[in-house]
Amino acid sequence: MLAGVIFDASELAVVDTPSEFWKSISAEDESVLVDSEFATFKRRLSPHYFQWMYNVKSLVVSEHVSFLLRNTPKMALVTNLFHRGHRATLAGRRTSTFDRWVDTYVTRLVWSYANSVDMSTRDVREPELGGALPIVADGHLVSQDLANSRIEWAAIKRIAGQTSFRSCVEIGAGYGRFAYLFLSVNPGASYTIVDIEPALSVSRRYLTQLFPAADLRFVAPRDINNLAGRFFDLGVSISSLQEMTPTQVELYLQLFDRCIHDGFVYLKQWSHWHNPADGVMHEFGKFPFPERWQRLAFERCPIQTKFEQGVWRLPDVTDLSRN
Repeated sequence: MLAGVIFDASELAVVDTPSEFWKSISAEDESVLVDSEFATFKRRLSPHYFQWMYNVKSLVVSEHVSFLLRNTPKMALVTNLFHRGHRATLAGRRTSTFDRWVDTYVTRLVWSYANSVDMSTRDVREPELGGALPIVADGHLVSQDLANSRIEWAAIKRIAGQTSFRSCVEIGAGYGRFAYLFLSVNPGASYTIVDIEPALSVSRRYLTQLFPAADLRFVAPRDINNLAGRFFDLGVSISSLQEMTPTQVELYLQLFDRCIHDGFVYLKQWSHWHNPADGVMHEFGKFPFPERWQRLAFERCPIQTKFEQGVWRLPDVTDLSRN
């Protein structure tokens, strides 16, 4: 590998070609870049990333709801029953009044669980930008996305034993939900997103209206070599690697390996996932993690119990040379 280069030309060609899975979703998402669609993109795009649509059926079959009913204090289970459901539609789907009440109730339970694992982020508010569903808790607008980001941030802090970071690089950030939480609780930190279109343009448009542009960097896969010589404290991928081809997964793990020295990587992925569009079956625990990665934890996720999360420490290469 040449100095100042992360990937050679053939590797760049691999990461710059979206998987068949993402080609189909990206085609649907292009329209949100139009002003009228961007105003409510959270109601349309979020289910393509990490927001779940809860309805009356979820009360019976959802492992998320089952987890929350087992792990939420009884008082919170009861008090949240008396909040009116939101009146918005999600992803253009017609839903009943009762379905919208269920969605509100479960979202508030997810928020309550986030409070139980990290009260320090309780006052972070869901931005109105993007048309978030009108769900309120703790006196302000909340969402599933923000609650899940709080839970993920709590896991990173708990496992890494570190409460702040100066920089983060995320692969496949969706519209930027975790980036929003990270920058809200790490003022002055920088955030770099590596993603494909149209997600990259959506996250750029969203985050640059909320944070100083100088703190943000948006990188298309073909431009990854622009990151050569840049180092980050934290690398993140949430539910994005399993949607790639095996070769792409390996290359993106190598990207973390080359850009993070004396830092951490947090990954949250389906435990097992079949990508029918590309004919791939992924098993998270068998990903080709680089040799120098020191695994600190690998565990089943709360709420999304079919996911697993892990944190690895990536020591400075000079530390390895002394061992």
